[in-house]
Amino acid sequence: MSTAVILVHRPSRPDWRCRVDGGQWPCPGARVELAARFTEDGAALAVFLVEHLFTASEDLFGTADGKPRLLADRFLFWAGCPTTTERALNVGPTVPETAPMVSACGGIDRFQPRDGGDR
Repeated sequence: MSTAVILVHRPSRPDWRCRVDGGQWPCPGARVELAARFTEDGAALAVFLVEHLFTASEDLFGTADGKPRLLADRFLFWAGCPTTTERALNVGPTVPETAPMVSACGGIDRFQPRDGGDR
Protein backbone atom coordinates (compact mmCIF):
# COMPACT_ATOMS: atom_id res chain seq x y z
CA MET A 1 0.00 0.00 0.00
CA SER A 2 2.70 2.47 -0.93
CA THR A 3 1.56 5.95 -1.68
CA ALA A 4 3.60 8.43 -3.64
CA VAL A 5 4.83 10.97 -1.13
CA ILE A 6 7.14 13.65 -2.46
CA LEU A 7 9.68 14.71 0.16
CA VAL A 8 12.61 17.08 -0.01
CA HIS A 9 14.21 15.30 2.95
CA ARG A 10 14.26 11.78 1.57
CA PRO A 11 16.46 8.83 2.46
CA SER A 12 19.43 7.50 0.59
CA ARG A 13 19.82 3.76 0.63
CA PRO A 14 21.32 1.59 1.98
CA ASP A 15 22.50 3.83 4.85
CA TRP A 16 19.14 5.58 5.41
CA ARG A 17 20.69 9.04 5.72
CA CYS A 18 18.87 12.16 4.59
CA ARG A 19 19.95 13.34 1.14
CA VAL A 20 19.64 16.98 2.25
CA ASP A 21 21.21 17.19 5.71
CA GLY A 22 22.97 13.82 6.11
CA GLY A 23 21.15 12.98 9.36
CA GLN A 24 19.49 9.67 10.12
CA TRP A 25 16.24 9.49 8.16
CA PRO A 26 13.56 10.39 9.07
CA CYS A 27 15.50 13.49 10.07
CA PRO A 28 13.77 16.46 11.72
CA GLY A 29 13.11 17.98 8.29
CA ALA A 30 11.48 14.77 7.04
CA ARG A 31 9.38 14.57 10.20
CA VAL A 32 8.07 18.08 9.58
CA GLU A 33 7.30 17.24 5.96
CA LEU A 34 5.61 13.96 6.86
CA ALA A 35 3.55 15.58 9.61
CA ALA A 36 2.34 18.21 7.14
CA ARG A 37 1.61 15.60 4.45
CA PHE A 38 -0.32 13.28 6.78
CA THR A 39 -2.02 15.87 9.01
CA GLU A 40 -5.49 14.47 8.34
CA ASP A 41 -4.55 10.79 8.16
CA GLY A 42 -2.47 9.55 11.07
CA ALA A 43 -3.12 5.91 10.18
CA ALA A 44 -1.61 6.45 6.73
CA LEU A 45 1.44 8.06 8.37
CA ALA A 46 1.85 5.00 10.58
CA VAL A 47 1.58 2.64 7.58
CA PHE A 48 4.05 4.76 5.59
CA LEU A 49 6.56 4.70 8.46
CA VAL A 50 6.18 0.95 9.04
CA GLU A 51 6.77 0.23 5.34
CA HIS A 52 9.97 2.26 5.48
CA LEU A 53 10.97 0.66 8.79
CA PHE A 54 10.80 -2.81 7.22
CA THR A 55 12.89 -1.74 4.23
CA ALA A 56 15.44 0.01 6.45
CA SER A 57 15.68 -3.03 8.73
CA GLU A 58 16.64 -5.16 5.72
CA ASP A 59 19.23 -2.60 4.53
CA LEU A 60 20.69 -1.98 7.99
CA PHE A 61 20.61 -5.57 9.30
CA GLY A 62 23.83 -6.37 11.15
CA THR A 63 24.93 -2.75 11.49
CA ALA A 64 25.00 -0.60 14.63
CA ASP A 65 22.01 1.38 13.26
CA GLY A 66 20.04 -1.79 12.52
CA LYS A 67 19.09 -2.76 16.06
CA PRO A 68 15.31 -3.23 16.30
CA ARG A 69 14.77 -0.86 19.24
CA LEU A 70 16.85 1.87 17.60
CA LEU A 71 14.93 1.51 14.35
CA ALA A 72 11.58 1.61 16.15
CA ASP A 73 12.64 4.78 17.98
CA ARG A 74 13.89 6.31 14.76
CA PHE A 75 10.94 5.45 12.52
CA LEU A 76 7.90 5.15 14.77
CA PHE A 77 8.10 6.54 18.28
CA TRP A 78 8.64 10.13 17.15
CA ALA A 79 5.16 10.03 15.63
CA GLY A 80 3.60 9.95 19.10
CA CYS A 81 1.26 6.98 18.79
CA PRO A 82 0.81 5.56 22.29
CA THR A 83 1.01 1.83 22.83
CA THR A 84 -1.93 -0.15 24.19
CA THR A 85 -0.33 -0.14 27.65
CA GLU A 86 0.24 3.62 27.52
CA ARG A 87 -3.39 4.15 26.49
CA ALA A 88 -4.54 1.99 29.41
CA LEU A 89 -2.38 4.00 31.80
CA ASN A 90 -3.29 7.28 30.07
CA VAL A 91 0.33 8.23 29.45
CA GLY A 92 2.17 9.03 26.24
CA PRO A 93 5.06 7.28 24.52
CA THR A 94 8.68 7.91 25.38
CA VAL A 95 10.24 10.01 22.63
CA PRO A 96 13.45 11.99 22.30
CA GLU A 97 13.16 15.46 23.83
CA THR A 98 13.93 17.12 20.49
CA ALA A 99 11.41 15.15 18.43
CA PRO A 100 8.47 16.99 16.88
CA MET A 101 5.33 15.73 18.55
CA VAL A 102 3.07 14.22 15.92
CA SER A 103 0.40 11.69 16.73
CA ALA A 104 0.09 8.87 14.23
CA CYS A 105 -3.17 8.11 16.00
CA GLY A 106 -4.85 11.36 15.17
CA GLY A 107 -2.73 14.05 13.53
CA ILE A 108 -0.45 16.65 15.03
CA ASP A 109 -0.61 16.95 18.81
CA ARG A 110 1.97 19.67 19.18
CA PHE A 111 4.04 20.56 16.17
CA GLN A 112 7.21 21.73 17.89
CA PRO A 113 10.13 20.19 19.76
CA ARG A 114 9.32 18.72 23.16
CA ASP A 115 10.00 21.20 25.95
CA GLY A 116 9.44 18.95 28.94
CA GLY A 117 5.86 20.18 29.38
CA ASP A 118 2.78 18.04 29.28
CA ARG A 119 1.39 16.69 26.01
